[in-house]
Amino acid sequence: MTSSSSPPKAPTTSPLAPAASAQAGAGLMAWPARIGRGLLALFSSYLLAVVVLLLLLLLTYLGTLAQQSDNLYNVQQRYFDSLFFVEDLGGLPVPLPGAYLLLAILFVNLVVGGLARMKYTWSRAGIVVTHVGMAVLLVGSFVEFQVSTKGYLALYEQEEFQDVNENGVWDPGEPFDDVDGNGQWTPGEAGSMYLSHYDWDLTLTPARSGRRTQVVLPFDELVRAADGPVRFEGGGLPFPVEVWGWAPNARVERTPPRATYGVDGLVLRAVPEHPEKKEHNRPGCYVRLYPPGSAPIELIAWSAAQVPFRAQTADGGWDVALDKRGWVLPFQVRLDRFVRRMYPGTNMPKEYSSHITKIEHDVPEGRHITMNEPLRHKGYILYQSSYSTETLPKTGRERNISVFAVVENPADRIPWFAVGLIFLGLLYHFGFRLVRYLGAEARRRHA
Repeated sequence: MTSSSSPPKAPTTSPLAPAASAQAGAGLMAWPARIGRGLLALFSSYLLAVVVLLLLLLLTYLGTLAQQSDNLYNVQQRYFDSLFFVEDLGGLPVPLPGAYLLLAILFVNLVVGGLARMKYTWSRAGIVVTHVGMAVLLVGSFVEFQVSTKGYLALYEQEEFQDVNENGVWDPGEPFDDVDGNGQWTPGEAGSMYLSHYDWDLTLTPARSGRRTQVVLPFDELVRAADGPVRFEGGGLPFPVEVWGWAPNARVERTPPRATYGVDGLVLRAVPEHPEKKEHNRPGCYVRLYPPGSAPIELIAWSAAQVPFRAQTADGGWDVALDKRGWVLPFQVRLDRFVRRMYPGTNMPKEYSSHITKIEHDVPEGRHITMNEPLRHKGYILYQSSYSTETLPKTGRERNISVFAVVENPADRIPWFAVGLIFLGLLYHFGFRLVRYLGAEARRRHA
């Protein structure tokens, strides 16, 4: 009797385990794709474009209202140059995105939704060109924001230029100091210098010349001294200079008891910065000079000081001060007449404007600058920003001071090019639609 046995069966494995793990792996791999598709749908959506445009409209409205109680520069910094800000709406603080962030989102929406995902056909060519023009317009705004210089120019009316001191020159600190032998103001560099709102440079002036000859350290370098001493040599400096203790807003006080450091019985104390109006900050720092052949000289440079610090050196001395950063226009500006109109029964201005003379190569040209009509010339734009009045101590008369916001914008012509593209794109689009409609109507009549 023989016995037979079947061959052993191979162990069976359930296909569910590897399938489940494969599905889990595929699910994990699908998450980035889903997130990418979601972001693509978000940034290319019409809803996002509508929300951004409505928020920009709100910022324009809030900024227009704010100009009634604040100057143009502060309004621009708060509403249009910021990523976020907090607005008080009926006593309720509401965080809002600034125009800088909104325009960046709008640019992404234009590129992704209007260009990357659009079907390119002849019927949509006008829309494509229009979107390109809008994107170029935003690029021009970005270039203007990053590389332009912004400041202000304050001018007295021309008829007030007779007010000079006994030496026939303007008092220190006045915008004009260039007068002729008769005490009359003549166009000069002072009439073309515009100043930064809140950037300060450390300057050294030879005491004998009485004129600024060197900018020792620019504002961007001074802020490094907040973290510790920074020493600078060469680069045209008359001697090594060391700066430390930089404070963006400070006061000079008498050295308190038990103080570890002070200069001539004084100490620089940092105070909180102005959160909204940075031009009200008064920065300061400690400075140590190393003139050759003499001991180091220590001083406090403070932007609110009435006179510069005079450092006595072997070569005649140097005046050290924190001065507002300035730029020179390629032309002079003279204020001939300032005009303002008030709301009846109030001190609130309804409108104000300046009649000026632009002088270039000794050729005068009369211009009128209003709140909505700036002066544009050679890449520079002069806006009517604000005004003030000053009472003359000798005569008691009031003189007007007109303040212009000055912007040097190398991308000044980009908006013209962008608007041209938008015009051509819309012209092609509506023209194409009109021709197609007229053709369809003609075929319908002949059918």
